[in-house]
Amino acid sequence: MRILSIGDSQAQGIEVRQEQTYSEVIERYLNTQGDSSKSYQVINAGTSSFGTEEELVFLENEGIKY
Repeated sequence: MRILSIGDSQAQGIEVRQEQTYSEVIERYLNTQGDSSKSYQVINAGTSSFGTEEELVFLENEGIKY
């Protein structure tokens, strides 16, 4: 199962290690505590300086492919 995480620099994880981004934390949690018959992949599509409008455009044009 794939989950797309969109947002701004907070979602992107500026100034933290990749394994500390909330996308990675959610993926680890789901794969250890979630339904064991499923494998989870959380894709981090956070982009610094994106606002709600840019996030929506990204989701409609690119994110839906994932």
